[in-house]
Amino acid sequence: MVPPEPHHLSEVLIAELRRPQWERIAGLMEKERMAAYVPSRDSRAIRYEERRLGAADDRGGRGRAVRCSGF
Repeated sequence: MVPPEPHHLSEVLIAELRRPQWERIAGLMEKERMAAYVPSRDSRAIRYEERRLGAADDRGGRGRAVRCSGF
């Protein structure tokens, strides 16, 4: 059983927590002159996915398999 969250995750709080990530992505898009965000051109996104998939392997493969185009 999962313990309850320490506070209510409102849409506003979630947006505030994600804001730095979206600001970084916007900066990358401008720098790379991307018309649309392409995770395969984002080295940080690639490292995140590699760590996430590695952690799933460490748990015996119980992680969700995700197919990403462009990787």
